[in-house]
Amino acid sequence: MGLYAIVRGGVVDAISVADSPVETDGTWVCIDGMEPKPMRGWLYQDGELIENVIKIYVPKSKIHMVLSDVWSAIESASASDSEVRIIVEKINSSDEHEFNEQYDKDLGMLLSKGLITQMHVDRLRPVSIMY
Repeated sequence: MGLYAIVRGGVVDAISVADSPVETDGTWVCIDGMEPKPMRGWLYQDGELIENVIKIYVPKSKIHMVLSDVWSAIESASASDSEVRIIVEKINSSDEHEFNEQYDKDLGMLLSKGLITQMHVDRLRPVSIMY
């Protein structure tokens, strides 16, 4: 028995356990031993399975709404703290911000400086129940 990704239109459409590939309208790719295990939605390009990462964006309007009670303190701190100034400029320069490692680090830095609370951080993380 083997584990196979069934690819249709360049995207993994299903995962199947079988003795060998079966004649279907898809391409069967053996994924035994692959880590991480491919799953539905992964891309198949040039004979290789690639994780299809979906980017998540946080709108600037949500950031301002969540931080409305502390935004004036953050702006005041940015006048004397270059790290805070960079974050404020970043927030104000775009209508949406990619939720990535840097975004999370920026929230952590504002938290460590006492400018926001853990509740603010939780509400600004798209993976939270508050999002």
